[in-house]
Amino acid sequence: MAKRILLIDDDPDFVLATQTLLEANGYAVEVASNGTEAVELIEQGRSYDLFLIDAMMSTLTEGFELTYHLRNKPKTAKTPMIMLTSIEKRLGGEFEPAKDRQDLMLDAFLRKP
Repeated sequence: MAKRILLIDDDPDFVLATQTLLEANGYAVEVASNGTEAVELIEQGRSYDLFLIDAMMSTLTEGFELTYHLRNKPKTAKTPMIMLTSIEKRLGGEFEPAKDRQDLMLDAFLRKP
C-alpha cells in the first residue's frame, strides 16, 4: 500500500507540482488548502504517514499553529511533519533550522523554491 501524505498548502501551482512529483514516485497524496481543511480530513478518520505543511497560508502563522495543534492530538502526535517555507527570517532574527525545528516539534524544514 502506498504511503499517504497530506499536503497542506494554499498555492495551487506549488500543490500541483508537488502532488504530481510525489504521486509519480508512488505516494498517495491528499491536499488541504488550509489548516481547517486539514483538521476536517483528519477528523473524518483519515490517517497519514506524513504531513507536508506550508508555514504561511491564510495567516502568517497558520502552518505553525496547525503543527502545534496536530502535535497535541493523540492520533497525529507521532506523525512526521515537514514544514515547507520560503521564509528566510522570523521575528527576532534568522531562522535557525535545527533549533526552530525542535521548538516547533517539526521533523524537518524544506525551503520552497
